[in-house]
Amino acid sequence: MAKVLISPIGTGRLKDAQKKENDQTDRANTKEFSSARKYENVSYKFSEDGVIIETPFLVAALAKYLKVDKVIFIGTAKSMWEEIYSYFTENSGREVDYEYWINLENLAKSSRYDNELIEEETLAAAMVSVDEYLKTINPNATGGSTSLIIKYGLNEEELWQNFSKIMRLIEILKDGDEVYLDITHSFRSIPLFLYLMMDFLQNLNQKHITLNGLYYGMLEVIGEMGYAPVVDLKPLFLVSQWIRGTYDFVNFGNGYLISKLIDDDSLREKNTKEISNRIENITELVNINYLTDMQNQIEKLNDILNKEPNLNRAAMYVIPLIKDFTTRFSGIKSASEFQLELSKWYFDNKRYGHGYICLVESVLTKLCEVYNLDIKDFNNREDIKNIFCLTNKSKELAKLKHKYKSINKIRRRIAHASFYQNEKFSFNADIKQANKNYEDVKRLLESKEINELKTIITYEEILKFKDMKKYEYKIESKMV
Repeated sequence: MAKVLISPIGTGRLKDAQKKENDQTDRANTKEFSSARKYENVSYKFSEDGVIIETPFLVAALAKYLKVDKVIFIGTAKSMWEEIYSYFTENSGREVDYEYWINLENLAKSSRYDNELIEEETLAAAMVSVDEYLKTINPNATGGSTSLIIKYGLNEEELWQNFSKIMRLIEILKDGDEVYLDITHSFRSIPLFLYLMMDFLQNLNQKHITLNGLYYGMLEVIGEMGYAPVVDLKPLFLVSQWIRGTYDFVNFGNGYLISKLIDDDSLREKNTKEISNRIENITELVNINYLTDMQNQIEKLNDILNKEPNLNRAAMYVIPLIKDFTTRFSGIKSASEFQLELSKWYFDNKRYGHGYICLVESVLTKLCEVYNLDIKDFNNREDIKNIFCLTNKSKELAKLKHKYKSINKIRRRIAHASFYQNEKFSFNADIKQANKNYEDVKRLLESKEINELKTIITYEEILKFKDMKKYEYKIESKMV
């Protein structure tokens, strides 16, 4: 595991013509390394503890402050690579190679957007100097500093080239690395690319890379404050995680990320821990599809949110969205209604497998409720299926039997990964018919006749069919 600092490098500010001419003369006579362009010396102040480090390069101040292992520089061929080389060479106590330095300057100055004269290999010696500097401030630094040469990003093609180049960081970074970003200099597009790279790493890549700091040196306020505050903008990066975490939970029931964010120590109030735990419980129950426990957890979470918990930062903006989710299922009085509404939520979010399981179960739960049976008792749920042998006594029951058979076939295909199916079927049709199947079941379960079945068919009549060998309807009793 290494501490890695990623820093863009710009072209610097050109000196005035007279100063530039004098420097060129002095440089030729004395071999002093004063470039025609430069970053001014700045007092960078770290807000965490007030430490001030004076240097032209924030990257040098950050390297010293954070004790990093290596630096990855990002710049164009025209960036001030000669100043990177001379600064880090001199500050590591090594002798500057004048020929190499002047060659870097000439190549960088002569480079254009359409004619790049510096390649990453050209900068190998400069990166060695960076590593030597890092060892002077941290003897345990692993080294391995490198550079990435990017385009100006003048058109879509160049932007994609830059994206691909910066995404090479995925190959460079190792599992467990801690990354610090410096976004002070160079093109304004680079921070966006770096954000996308970190977003990819933390969400889609298998490497465990953490962003520990996103630093910006506020050069704009030097005149007002006398120094440049170094601000850690990492909280802004976390906003995207709040957005993603909330979206995943509200739309897919995946609350692992939002639960972790709410439980963050810096946000913690007396009831945020319980909110976090409830969200994580709901997530686990959604994944395993334990419907009764899920309903209970959603109700409890909704009760907590209705008490208006004292939250701050991003949490205060996302909690109302989570409350909208819990409100959708609040006030539901019966388990069958909850299962029915949950099936619709699953279908809305294209989780058809879970949706069909809930839809099938809602039918059996409703029939158990009509006859005041314990809905959690497996035998009750099996016995109630016998009611479908008495469809001659109820038109609505006959319709419900037909619908139950059709959706249960789909459920079985899902449960058995579509194996063991003799009849022809279309997965597209099963998906397209999901919402219609929900609407049909909902209408039937809410019908007066289904809710009054107890007055039409007695439970004793239903049980008469329990041990019979032949049925008018082949009961699908082997539930998975």
